[in-house]
Amino acid sequence: MIRCGWCGLATAEGTCSSCGRDPSLPWRQRGKPVPSIGHHDPGRPPLDAHTIRSQYGAARQALLAAGRTPTIEALAEELGRTPRTVRDWRVRFGLD
Repeated sequence: MIRCGWCGLATAEGTCSSCGRDPSLPWRQRGKPVPSIGHHDPGRPPLDAHTIRSQYGAARQALLAAGRTPTIEALAEELGRTPRTVRDWRVRFGLD
């Protein structure tokens, strides 16, 4: 795990799971080493895009199997989250 040079959150190398940018680019442009982070980064843990996509898809399928329309409110209820969080996830992670 490294610290993203754009948003400052912990992420894997390649593409930041929070902001979607190359996390090491700002560090390289400044001529500084990319800071690595241990597993015990203080503060709120970063969102795992794969886990969220998986949970969202499972909730959507469960609603469809029950004959319910997967609205924001129904998905939020199924996921145990607020509708605001589900809307944010849809935008941030490109969920349908």
